[in-house]
Amino acid sequence: MIFRVFFLLALLGLAACNDTKVEVADRTFPESVQESVKLGEPALTDKLESARKEAVELKAKGKLFDAADRLRTVGLDEEAYAIFAPADYKFLAKDHPDPSTPQVSETPSVMRHSMVLNGKKTWFTAKAGHLIAYGQKDQLTGKKDAKAAIFYMSYTRDDLPRENRPVTFFFNGGPGYASIFLHMAAYGPKRIVINAPYMARKLADNPFKLIDNEETLLDNSDLVFVDPVSEGFSTAIAPHRNHHFSNATTDAEIVRDFVTSYSNKNNRQSSPKYLLGESWGSARVSLAASMLEEAGTSNYDPDPSGQPVKVLSGVVLQSPYLSGDSCACNTGLPTLAMAAEYFQKPETSWRGARTLDQYADYIRQFAMQRYFPALETYNAAFTAATAAKEAILVEAKNEISAKFKGGMGVSVEGEAFSAETTDDDDVQVEPATLAKLEPILQEFRNIAGNHSLSWDDFASGNILTNRPAAKSLGDYDARMAADDYQTDWFDDTILGNGVKDLLPAFLNYYSSGVKAVKDWHGNDVLRNDDYAVTGQDVSADGLGGVADLTLALAFDPRLKIMALHGYYDTVTTFFETEKQLQQAGLDKRIPVHVFDGGQMTYYVEASRKPVKKVFDEFYRNTPGTPATN
Repeated sequence: MIFRVFFLLALLGLAACNDTKVEVADRTFPESVQESVKLGEPALTDKLESARKEAVELKAKGKLFDAADRLRTVGLDEEAYAIFAPADYKFLAKDHPDPSTPQVSETPSVMRHSMVLNGKKTWFTAKAGHLIAYGQKDQLTGKKDAKAAIFYMSYTRDDLPRENRPVTFFFNGGPGYASIFLHMAAYGPKRIVINAPYMARKLADNPFKLIDNEETLLDNSDLVFVDPVSEGFSTAIAPHRNHHFSNATTDAEIVRDFVTSYSNKNNRQSSPKYLLGESWGSARVSLAASMLEEAGTSNYDPDPSGQPVKVLSGVVLQSPYLSGDSCACNTGLPTLAMAAEYFQKPETSWRGARTLDQYADYIRQFAMQRYFPALETYNAAFTAATAAKEAILVEAKNEISAKFKGGMGVSVEGEAFSAETTDDDDVQVEPATLAKLEPILQEFRNIAGNHSLSWDDFASGNILTNRPAAKSLGDYDARMAADDYQTDWFDDTILGNGVKDLLPAFLNYYSSGVKAVKDWHGNDVLRNDDYAVTGQDVSADGLGGVADLTLALAFDPRLKIMALHGYYDTVTTFFETEKQLQQAGLDKRIPVHVFDGGQMTYYVEASRKPVKKVFDEFYRNTPGTPATN
């Protein structure tokens, strides 16, 4: 035996010294081991068939979860998921009634998928279709009015108990936008990478890759992306017309009615329910939340499980635009100040070693404790100086009028003597006041990174003066700049086409307008070209806001609510929301989380995981517990 060992070692040594290449079998195991695997295949087949047989028996007894677990023990995960999920179904719109009629089909398309979530392969079901949003039940007849056929796209984990599995309804804003942003760039299982603010300045140089979304919320909740009336494929049902739902109240009623219809249709009455609205959509879901709470369980069917109905569990305000009192101040100034810092060179930046959040806290403190009080003092002094100059002009006019009364050739009505023509540039604030405010002006200049700013700049809040020259500069993200596209509008097409392509390929939904096209990368795809990215405008009369959130909390004090913002969004600013919640006494109850980003914080790759972490905590928290800052 010892001799054999030495003989083998000698052979190995010779092989190591030989420079010639040796062919290695591409099999993992030696032939004898591979043969044993082959011999064991019938046994493995028997094991699989045994598991399948037991699963059928358990399913027949109504023990679905036990049946699925049995299949998973032998690696049949897809078959385990199929116990709960419907079979794939291709929806061809041309074969179904027009959705504007009461005969609209409520059968959705179906396509099952899997993806890796938190390191584990996870199965889910993608659906797309219409559901009828019914009005409130008639108290006498019990009948409900079919108001609109609302189009939605959903992703559900059908193998999880529904009474514990949350479902989140997503609404974009505008008003007048379909749910393309939240769906295709933020929280769906697939996303298009935007990579703000580092996009190339020429649109064609941006890859806009479609990838699996590691930060999808599907691990926390089922997802339903909803298109309001006139958007996507949503439409009023005759005799109703689209414009009947073009004011804030009727628009929010459709949200309420759709949530109820979806829950009844899919046996989700007992599921925790969340509303998420972005920008104007946050006003929509705030008003809808109060409507849902006020209606209570009156329009829900009983849950087949016997579990009690959950009306609403939480609301997420993404870059919210809300009605409600704020403060008599320039709430956009902190956003502009943050943007000014972004364009400063690191070695001269006023931010220094402070983190982004620390610098934002400093800017808030500067605004509230120094700038706004100083501005009030300056404006009062300017008003007084203006009044004094106007008084002098009036007095001079009166003196000239008296002197030349009845004279010839002299007009006293000319503009030179009109008090209304006082030029602000000629008004001089008292030097003592300016000297007192000089340190605040200097700090204002330091924050701006521009030491030539004047008192006029100070008074107008002109603190963002260092943006680069470009054809288009961003409002939704003040850091964005572009040479051949509009920074605030390019995504309509990119994300809109993304949804149009995803509908047939990923959701199995083929509209009447489906056609073959080239996608952004030149690939041949089928596109639902008649999907409406934008629709009708909605009147702001009765716009939802903090009063509606207060009312919703009065109905259910356990309701979870949070707001998300980007530091660089000049359209819906973080400071405005913070002040609105403070004025309403809700700032301790509704946390505001602010991230590196613009209105679409999810465009910023570095912010995606921090945003996801906040959502994880939000879903995990017990009702009535605000997420921590």
